[in-house]
Amino acid sequence: MQANTGGEIRLSLSKFTTLTITLMILLLFVGLSSSNAKIEAVDQQVIHLPLIAKQTGWWEECIDCPHSFGNRSLNGAQLDSAGRIHVAYGGDQLYYAVQDDSGHFDIQIVDHQPGTGSGAALALDSSDHPHIVYQDGYESWKYIYQDEGSWHHEELPLSLNITSIVIVIDSEDRTHLALDSNTGLVHSYHNSENWQSITLEETVDHLSFALDQYDYPHLAYNENTLDLLKYATYDGAEWSISVIGDPGERGAGTSIVLDSASLPHVSYIGSDGYLKYAVKDGSEWQIETVAEGYSYASESSLKLDQSGTPYVVYTDLEYNCPRGICVSETLCKYRESEGNWISTPSWPTSMGATQRATLLIDASDDIHAVYDTWFKTLEAYSSGSPTTIDLAQDVYGGLELVIDRDGILHSTYHKHMDESFLGRVVYARREDNNWQIESGGQLSYLGGGTRLTLGPADEVIYVYPGKMYYGPYYELRYILRRRWSSSPMPYIGNAISIDIAVDSQGVVHFSYLNSNGLYYWYDPTSGLTSPEFVNFGPGSFLAMVIGANNQPCIAYHVYGTGLKYACRNGTEWTQDVVRAVNTYFISLDLDSDGQPHIVYIEGIAGSGEITHASFNGSDWNVEQVAWINGDLSMTIDGQDSIHLSYWNGANDIIHAYRKETGWVLDEVMTTGNAPMSTAIAVDSQGNPHIAYVDNELKDLRILRNSARSPQSINMICTSRSADY
Repeated sequence: MQANTGGEIRLSLSKFTTLTITLMILLLFVGLSSSNAKIEAVDQQVIHLPLIAKQTGWWEECIDCPHSFGNRSLNGAQLDSAGRIHVAYGGDQLYYAVQDDSGHFDIQIVDHQPGTGSGAALALDSSDHPHIVYQDGYESWKYIYQDEGSWHHEELPLSLNITSIVIVIDSEDRTHLALDSNTGLVHSYHNSENWQSITLEETVDHLSFALDQYDYPHLAYNENTLDLLKYATYDGAEWSISVIGDPGERGAGTSIVLDSASLPHVSYIGSDGYLKYAVKDGSEWQIETVAEGYSYASESSLKLDQSGTPYVVYTDLEYNCPRGICVSETLCKYRESEGNWISTPSWPTSMGATQRATLLIDASDDIHAVYDTWFKTLEAYSSGSPTTIDLAQDVYGGLELVIDRDGILHSTYHKHMDESFLGRVVYARREDNNWQIESGGQLSYLGGGTRLTLGPADEVIYVYPGKMYYGPYYELRYILRRRWSSSPMPYIGNAISIDIAVDSQGVVHFSYLNSNGLYYWYDPTSGLTSPEFVNFGPGSFLAMVIGANNQPCIAYHVYGTGLKYACRNGTEWTQDVVRAVNTYFISLDLDSDGQPHIVYIEGIAGSGEITHASFNGSDWNVEQVAWINGDLSMTIDGQDSIHLSYWNGANDIIHAYRKETGWVLDEVMTTGNAPMSTAIAVDSQGNPHIAYVDNELKDLRILRNSARSPQSINMICTSRSADY
């Protein structure tokens, strides 16, 4: 896309032109947007980001790096002495979030090592300092704790293959651990000098752990050899192990608490799939059914209020079925004095699609909870309302990158918003060493891409596939700097590929391909009120620029014909066949003489030779650059040099540029895994910038070429409420 601005600095625009939408997938998710669910607005967050040196002259920054909490433990949330919530979680790094007096959460990265933080369990000592055990990403676990302002690592007592850990701090601030490991159920504690450990059972799971008023341990778990729900405790002299309930009753999702008399209370999911509650009365266990009729549930969290009344939060996996897809619902019940289990009045009537809930009750008997949602948010329920702690909405692709006259980088892309194929389009801008990340109510279909361009006054304009009701359609979003407004495009049916461009008068032009052929349309305020048909024959992949006299030119692929190039002159179109071959991932730009340059992949299904076609005024010259197995992006700088970004078969990110002597291929970074997409832009100083989506971490990052190290940066995230 090329904006003809008439200024001295020529815009260097990138293009990732793939916008393939499979009709089968679209129809599968028709109606996904009909729910009344809402994303809670998130206050502005400032996250400090590191700069990473790559190849000589290249630096890597994070544009948008969502946090991970997909393997969060129910033991990862606690209340401190002031009733504030603390949460430890991770998966890509270890995060620690603390609620402030206003109810919002401050997040810090405790361990930056990639892949750390899964299964994090948290305990607070008498000074409310956190102690966390967590996976380090290499099938081993770490223990970290904080004193007055500093974090300290300590070796765990055993070198075991650990599945899960629960951590508890006793009245003398000594650390106790209950481990589910390859050697069985292990209890360990630190006696201020060293670790003491004992193995209790051979194979267990669904472990929960508490300490009584004498600091003696109590454990509830499922013993796997006989598949029995068991209880183990230590009285200061010896351990005793007993079966909870009838023989043959297994227990999943156990949660144990102790009352003021140190009697154990246990919630669990029984063999019949019902939520149950057990309390030990002397030598006998009294067992009650809390909730029946749920085909499957695997989690529960039990707490007692100040009077000893039990409350239990649990996940029902068939309670809520929005859009025909059954997802989980978090419910809360308590046991009234007559012995009946009823819904907690202060609990919301609908928590939406939620899971992995941890129940917390403060000294005033106010109920709190920490849970995940179907919409990839980590939330806390406190003071009668939910608050978003963190977002884990993966960057999905659809990447675009441009640079304006002031050297400010702009990008648009998709984020995966929930467990379906529904997403959210996001706009990012780098200014004053900050990445401003804006997302809001702009729903998008993840099967498509975004298209980004700048107007004559650097207005940010983009198009993306909008939410669907009766079929797919595209919705256009105009953005003037940070002001959001929108206007819908006409219904265009099963559009396979789409592009936009802006002329010097600020008129927005559109082109798209569907099963009938190529169409062109521009802003109806300029006179064309319906799409104009350009070419018969279906195709895929297109790119558009604005040429002389503000007329559009389009490069596109037609099935059975090959790569074509069409320009509009008044009301007529002229068309050339550039190459009679299969073409993919088409990019188009104009040099300073107005001559077109088309870069594309020549091959089958996106794998083949990067090919450059240029027009000299009478003929097309074609040259091949390199073999590729993925997408590519192209721009032309102010000196008419062509720049490409792509990833090769070895998953290296390549910056290719053309000199008079030929093409130079610069290996910028080895990723180890294939990037989902790349986009390139070149600033007025000739420095290239390559944005890419890390396919493993689902982060959006940018590689910037500069002779000097850039300054440190921040990521500032702002989210608006979204109804859909």
